[in-house]
Amino acid sequence: MPVETYLLAGGIGFIFGSLVAFGNVRIFRTGVRKNSVNAVIGASMLRMLVNIAALAVVYFTRNLLPLPFYGTIIGTAVGLSLMGILLNLRLSKKQLEDPTKNPESTDGRN
Repeated sequence: MPVETYLLAGGIGFIFGSLVAFGNVRIFRTGVRKNSVNAVIGASMLRMLVNIAALAVVYFTRNLLPLPFYGTIIGTAVGLSLMGILLNLRLSKKQLEDPTKNPESTDGRN
């Protein structure tokens, strides 16, 4: 297969992983806003399950899609990781600017 096909598969995987990462941040924000250790642990476990489900979707659709599997799975993993990190950094930056306006501040300043 040509390299362009792998890049296309990686790009599609990256977009899919990024969308899932955005959903993960929403899940985590909801858990943190409850201001409970159990809620945060539950949100983290749910995020892990969502990540596993996203990678499982790519795995189980590998024969249905006309894209190379390795490009798609790597793109999805990179999208999940990179976008998750960037979105969490953005959330942390907002909290550090004014922790009194953000109930999800977990550093004890509220």
